[in-house]
Order: sequence, then structure tokens, then C-alpha cells
Amino acid sequence: MAPINTPPQPSAPTFRAILALAAPALLRAYIDPGSGSFLIQIAIATVLGGAVMARLWLVRIVGVFRRTPPDTGDSERPPSSNPGGAGTGADIEPD
Repeated sequence: MAPINTPPQPSAPTFRAILALAAPALLRAYIDPGSGSFLIQIAIATVLGGAVMARLWLVRIVGVFRRTPPDTGDSERPPSSNPGGAGTGADIEPD
């Protein structure tokens, strides 16, 4: 009878590290409120930043396949009467 090939078993330190990551409550670890709120802030920022990046990438990818360029919103604004360009304050209307 041929021996059965079994995968190698993790060593004790590896098993303890996996257990520590999977079940921190078993270790009775303490996270103070400052560190806990910082970790929550990092998690929220990561999720929101990822959502913004996904949206920007989606807009760029969809923009490649559009037949017409996307509307930038400048079509409703009348052209400036200032020949010097923007930033001189001549195109600001008084109240």
C-alpha cells in the first residue's frame, strides 16, 4: 500500500499567530479608546477612499466607451467679457 501524501502541518508558532489574528478575544487583549478610535478612523477612511477611487476609475473607463464627451457644465455659463482672462476680477458681477 502506497503512503498517502498529506500536506505539512503548521508549526506551533505559526498556529499561535493564526489563532491570535483569528480570535483576539481569546487573548484578552486590551485596546485603549484612543487606539480603538484611530483604528476605526483608518477603516472608515480606507472604505471611503476606495469608493472614491472606484468611482473615478469607473468614470474614466466608461468615458473611453462613450460616443460623446461628458458634459463639463461650462455650457450654461456665459463667456467672460474680460480679455485679460480669469483671475483679474473683471468678470465678477456686482450684487
